[in-house]
This record gives sequence, C-alpha cells and structure tokens, in this order.
Amino acid sequence: MTEAPYWDKHEMLKALKQDGIRKPRLYDMGFAHNNCGGFCVRAGQGHFINLLQNKRSLYLFHEQKELDMQEYLGRTDVSILTREVKGDEEKLTLRQLREEWESGLGNQIDLNDLDGCGCFASDA
Repeated sequence: MTEAPYWDKHEMLKALKQDGIRKPRLYDMGFAHNNCGGFCVRAGQGHFINLLQNKRSLYLFHEQKELDMQEYLGRTDVSILTREVKGDEEKLTLRQLREEWESGLGNQIDLNDLDGCGCFASDA
C-alpha cells in the first residue's frame, strides 16, 4: 500500500481472489483490516465492540493487559481508548467499554469509530 502500485484494500482483495487466495477471515468478521489478529491499539470503539462480539477471549485478554499496565504504572488514567463527553476528552478503558456495552448503553457507543490508523502513506 505504500509502494507503487498504490492499491487500496479492495484492489488487493480482488487480486487475491483472482489468484485463488481466500480473503482473510477477519474481513468476514466485520473488521476494517487484517492486522494484529483483530486487536489494534489504534482502533476505535466500534472496532473493539466488534472484537468483543467476535473474539471475546482476545478482548478479555487485552482488557486485562490494559489493567495490568495501569497497575504497573501506578496510574488509572492510562487507557487505549478515549471518548468525547460534552466537548471534553476522557479516557475509556476496555473494561468500561465492555461493561457499558453489556449493560445496554450500547446506543451511546460510537460503532462507526473503527480505527484511527493511518495505514496509507501519501506522496504529498
């Protein structure tokens, strides 16, 4: 993607199909990319809800790792996610996200926030 020819993901998937190579399974699970087995520190809320729904054990593993990191650093203000509340940015832990989703507050979670990954480098 960063070297000529500058193909986007759809062109790459088309080339795979033409060569008889199966599309990576994460795409069929609704993930925006096939990186890191479904976990990405640059991912957004929607991506992590998808991970929770499709690969719960992996989500819970990383939820615990985030808590372990907080304990190691002696800080609770460290999280992978953030969100905006009334114009202010606040930390959002994977545990908070899961608990809010499971308690029915999912209508307040931005499911379109899939990733902040700038995976394509421009020539500009």
